[in-house]
Amino acid sequence: MYSLKKKIGFITTVGLIFLIFGCAPQVHEHTHKFSDKLTYDETNHWYAATCEHTEEKKDIAEHTFGEWEIAKEATEESEGSKKQVCSVCKYEKTETIDKLEHAHKFSDELTYDETNHWYAATCEHTEEKKNLAEHTFGEWEIKDEITLNRVCAECNCKEESINIESLKATNLPIVEINTVDNIAITSKEDWLEAKMEISNALEESWNFEAIDIEIRGRGNSTWGQPKKPYAIKLGKKQEICGMPKHKRWVLIANYLDNSFMKNSVAFYISEQLGMDYTVRGEFVNVVLNGKYIGLYWLGEQIKVDESRVNIDEAEDFLIEMDVYFDETWRFKSELKNLPYMIKNDDEMTQEKLDLLIQDINKLENALYGEDIINLQDYLDIESFAKFYIVNEIMANGELNHPKSSYFTFDSETKILSAGPVWDFDWAGATSSASFIIKNSIYYDRLFKDEDFCATVEELLDSENLTQSKIENKIEEMRNQISSSVALDNLIWGKHNNPVGNQFDTFDEYVDNLTQCIGTRINYLKNIDF
Repeated sequence: MYSLKKKIGFITTVGLIFLIFGCAPQVHEHTHKFSDKLTYDETNHWYAATCEHTEEKKDIAEHTFGEWEIAKEATEESEGSKKQVCSVCKYEKTETIDKLEHAHKFSDELTYDETNHWYAATCEHTEEKKNLAEHTFGEWEIKDEITLNRVCAECNCKEESINIESLKATNLPIVEINTVDNIAITSKEDWLEAKMEISNALEESWNFEAIDIEIRGRGNSTWGQPKKPYAIKLGKKQEICGMPKHKRWVLIANYLDNSFMKNSVAFYISEQLGMDYTVRGEFVNVVLNGKYIGLYWLGEQIKVDESRVNIDEAEDFLIEMDVYFDETWRFKSELKNLPYMIKNDDEMTQEKLDLLIQDINKLENALYGEDIINLQDYLDIESFAKFYIVNEIMANGELNHPKSSYFTFDSETKILSAGPVWDFDWAGATSSASFIIKNSIYYDRLFKDEDFCATVEELLDSENLTQSKIENKIEEMRNQISSSVALDNLIWGKHNNPVGNQFDTFDEYVDNLTQCIGTRINYLKNIDF
C-alpha cells in the first residue's frame, strides 16, 4: 500500500514538471528592424529603426567630410557660401563667406599735379591714389626767350618756369628761397629750415648772399588760393630791402588782387596821414626751390618793436579783432561782442587777460552809456580817424566782420588806439558814393561825437591827402611792376578778383583802382559828417 502511494506521488511530481516545463509557451527576443537608407543630423549619420522602437539607431557615426567646395562666390556687394559633403551619407554642411573687401580699381594712365604723379582710382573712392610719387624732372631746357621747360621722366608732365634773365630784366629784387631737400611748404604751423638770398636789387646794399631762415605758410582765405603767401623768420635780426632790422617778415601773394597794389596804396595813404606806424614793404620776384612762383610783396610782419608797433611789450597789448578768433589768448567784449585777440602773448597771463577784459568792458559801457563822457579818455581819437579814412577810401568791408583789424591798448592810460592798417586784398575798389564802414566796430558811436567828426574832416582836407598824389603813386607802382605782372600771369593765368568789377588786363584793373579811389576821396571830402 505504501509502495503504491510512493508511485502515485512520483507520477504526480513528474506530471507537474511536464506541465510546467513542457507545455508552457516559448518567449523569443525582439529583433529591431532598420531602414536601408541613412538618416543624419549636423554631426552624425545612422540607420533609423522602422519598428516601434524609433529611438533605436544602427551604425551611428560622425560624418566623413571632404574638402570645402565653393557653392556661391562672394562679391563686394553680396555674401557667398561654401559646402562640405559627407562621403558616406551625402549630408551637406554650408557656411557663409563674408563679402569681399573693396578692391580699388585704378586707371592705367598717370595723373599728376605740380608736385606728384599717381594712378587715380576709377571706382567710387576717387580720393584713392596708387603709386603716389614726386616728379622726377630732367634738366631745364629753354622754351623761348622768357620761359624754361623740364619734363618728368615718369609721367611726361611738363613744368614751366621763368628764365632768370627775364626776372633780372624787371629790375625788381629777386628773392631766392631753398628749403632743405627742396621740401614743399604745406603747413601754416610747421616751420621749415631754408636758405634765402636777395639779388638784382637796384640798391646794391639790399642784395645779400644766402642766410639761414625758417619759412611756413600764412593767411586765412589767402592760404587757400593756388598762389600761397608765406611767413619768414630769420636766424638773427637783419635789414631787408632797406627796412629796419628784424627777424620776422612776410611774403604777400596778392593773388586776390589783379592790380597787385591795393595793400601798397592803402599803406601809402596811411603814411600820408601820418599814422604812428605804417607797415613797410617792397615788390619782389620770388624763386622757391629753383622755380619762379611770381610777383610778391616782401614786407614787415606786424610785431611789437621800436621800429614797428612801438608799445611796452610787457605791459601793453597789440590786439587783432578778427572773427576767425584763432589765437591762444582771446575774448569777446561784453557789450559789442567784438573778437579781441592778443598778438604779443609771450608774457601773457590769465591775470593780465582778466584785467584787460575788465578795461575793455568798462570802455564799451562808457562809450554806449547814458553818461556824458570825454571820448579821448577812452580812445585815441586821431588814430581812429586816420584808421577810418584809410579803410573807407579803400572800401575795405573787412572791418564790418571785423577781420585783420589791429589796435593797441595802453594798460596805464586805459586808452585804445587804432592801427596799423592791414590786409586790403578784399577791399572793394568801388566808386560807390556811400559809406562802407561808418557803423563798424566803434564808429557808430564815434560819428555821434562832434570832435571826432571834425578830426575826420580836418584830416581829409590835409594837403598830404590829395587825389593827384595818390594817382601819381599808383602810376609809379604800375611802371615798377608791370613787367613782373606779365611774368606772374604766365605762371598763374587769368583769374577774377573776389570783389568789384572784373577786367581782362592788369592796366584795366589799375585804371579802375585809380578811378575808384579818386571817386571815394572826392565823396568823403565833400560830405558833411
